[in-house]
Amino acid sequence: MRIYRHYRRSVARGPVLLLGSLVLVALGVLAWSLTTPPSREGPPWPVFLLLLLVLLVNLAILGGTAVEIRLPEDGPLELVAPFRTARLSVHGIVSIQPSKMMNGAVYVLEHRDGSVRFDPRLDGMHELVAELKRRNPSIVLRGI
Repeated sequence: MRIYRHYRRSVARGPVLLLGSLVLVALGVLAWSLTTPPSREGPPWPVFLLLLLVLLVNLAILGGTAVEIRLPEDGPLELVAPFRTARLSVHGIVSIQPSKMMNGAVYVLEHRDGSVRFDPRLDGMHELVAELKRRNPSIVLRGI
């Protein structure tokens, strides 16, 4: 089994931990603003609710981006993210391309059942792409 990891793991996990702590702070401030009696001027709760939603969306995006890829000799390809692990057949991969939404900071691996985001700053990324292309020549590589 070959394992391709992010070359700086603290950089990969740091934003997830930071956003997680900011979500906890936003929850605390939202609870404080909701429990403030109406007779006193408290912080506006809709602002903190919107802030909490924005933080949760960003946390879901970062937490679902794979920072490690495991490629066994036989069996499914595993893309490991902080919040989930996706197992895919190499023969089900359709294309690999830089994300248009994130200006290439993340790559998108499209397969028959959907797509998975992964961080391209992996040790041996060129080896991974070459091995995937060798196992499945029908993979379309765009912008790599």
